[in-house]
Amino acid sequence: MFRPIGIACFVSFVALGSAVSTGQQNPAGQSVNLKSPDGQIVFDLSASDGVHYRVAYHGHPCILESPLAIELADGITLGPGAAIESIENREVNESYTQPIGKRSRIVNHCNATVVTLRQHDASGMRWQLIARAYDDGVAFRWRFVQSAGRAEIAIARENDVFTFPDGSSGYALPLNSFTTSFEGRYTRKAIGELSAGWLLGMPLLVEVPGAGWAAVTEANLTDYAGMYLSPPKAGPTTATAPSAERTWRTPSRSLTPSAWNNVTSSRAGKSA
Repeated sequence: MFRPIGIACFVSFVALGSAVSTGQQNPAGQSVNLKSPDGQIVFDLSASDGVHYRVAYHGHPCILESPLAIELADGITLGPGAAIESIENREVNESYTQPIGKRSRIVNHCNATVVTLRQHDASGMRWQLIARAYDDGVAFRWRFVQSAGRAEIAIARENDVFTFPDGSSGYALPLNSFTTSFEGRYTRKAIGELSAGWLLGMPLLVEVPGAGWAAVTEANLTDYAGMYLSPPKAGPTTATAPSAERTWRTPSRSLTPSAWNNVTSSRAGKSA
């Protein structure tokens, strides 16, 4: 059985930002194909029947088709019923230095896209999904576009799902609550056997058949609730986060597929 893992959050307020257009803008279809600079990692996004994504590494699926959605406190759900309005692609190739860490010079090289979507419902809300594909990982985040009469929004639940192929297993960190220390023991389990209701800390390290290892985590977490994963009682696995005041974009949700010794050194999501 395929095992999904995802994200959900309690109500918080988000200040809205304006859309920023950079790079090349392409005519909007209802799908996006984003590849890493070396072409070995592929991030596909579609909006033909809800918003879904998938990730492949060296031709092997790491994340099967998985839905993306955010429920607002006023009852609006972003994702289902949305259509792509525009796609802006660009290449990022820059470097910077840091005083601590494994390397002093960091190269930030990826292909990036900003996908603008609009809800085809009474709300007509516009929002964006920002995705980046590196040679060692992918990252995505939500960005909310300011519209007339709406200066802020309240997020009730963020439902981003990670669906792993059958046979995947991994190392998970079960926690008792949101205030439990992360200084615990990871447990090795098949993803399909994770206990319903478990609260899992980050990162989740998964061995994907045919693809190697993949780490699921988040980056650039500022004024936003931290991500936790939690297998559901039935259906897709969701994650839960404590309440927090939030900025105009979510943190980057990142997946780092790689050989074991490269998983912890990925740059994916750090600047997305």
